[in-house]
Amino acid sequence: MDQQFEDGLRMRKQVMGDTFVEKAFAGIDSFTAPLQDFVTRNAWGTVWCRDGLDLKTRSLMTLSMLTALGRAHEIRGHVRGAVNNGASVKEIQEVLLHASVYCGMPLAIDAFRCVHEVLKDQASTSMTELAGVCNGADFNQLMGKRQARHADEGACRTMLPTYSLTDQRIVRNARSGSSDRSPFQRY
Repeated sequence: MDQQFEDGLRMRKQVMGDTFVEKAFAGIDSFTAPLQDFVTRNAWGTVWCRDGLDLKTRSLMTLSMLTALGRAHEIRGHVRGAVNNGASVKEIQEVLLHASVYCGMPLAIDAFRCVHEVLKDQASTSMTELAGVCNGADFNQLMGKRQARHADEGACRTMLPTYSLTDQRIVRNARSGSSDRSPFQRY
């Protein structure tokens, strides 16, 4: 082992945890050994060891990129790394919400599912923190504000409108009401 590999192995264990890294190395054979060596040396031993960004920021950036790529398996591992690096559940949630705008809803929904599974399984994540991020009161408060915003339109809508692409223009689904203006002008 050289210094770059040792630094990479140390960083990989620090971020991902000993158990995760041991599991990755337990399955090594002659086919996968070059990949594990390359990843440990080049990803963990160089980029993750650089100055300029703290580990929490690197972890949150990694989650956003893995979301964009739709890499559920890697997201599961790196969510643990983000928590190990000090990221809160709220920060992880915000990164995924932000990614939804730029990467698309299907990828973000998959990422939310993966992250939620991991966070529920992690012993270090308290159910209180999860409840604080995802509780029904927050949703009900949000819906109350939305309803108040639309009360001046003559009707209080309790259902979020849905949109579909028809004849190359966006039209609102009939079940959510009609409007003469663009759906993007609503808010």
